[in-house]
Amino acid sequence: MSERTAAPAPVIDFTWLAETARPRLAADPEIRRAGRTFSGVIGLGVDARTFALVFHAGDLISVERGSLRGVAFTVRAAGPVWQAILAEPRNLFLRHFHAGEVGVEGDLIEFLRLTELVLLIVDGLRAARP
Repeated sequence: MSERTAAPAPVIDFTWLAETARPRLAADPEIRRAGRTFSGVIGLGVDARTFALVFHAGDLISVERGSLRGVAFTVRAAGPVWQAILAEPRNLFLRHFHAGEVGVEGDLIEFLRLTELVLLIVDGLRAARP
């Protein structure tokens, strides 16, 4: 009897972010409201890759592949962790953060100030995920 191994779960790759999720995130009035006092760059990191979300007064104006200068903070997790966050029936981002599975690089105070915005971004990614 041969031993069966399950196929590995696909690792999330944010390459679809700019094309698919950006228009949805940019049109979300809750994201605009939560980020109204923020003009800057938030990084999303999956493994070694980074994607930069550029905001001006709460409006998401672009999503860039790679890291940009002036990033306020980057939220980084391993691919399988992002896969779980985006696939769960509700937004459990903070649970993963408190468990140490998601890290923040950069200005932690700015991250705390913008936690609602980050949670709304995660909700938008969950809704737009292919």
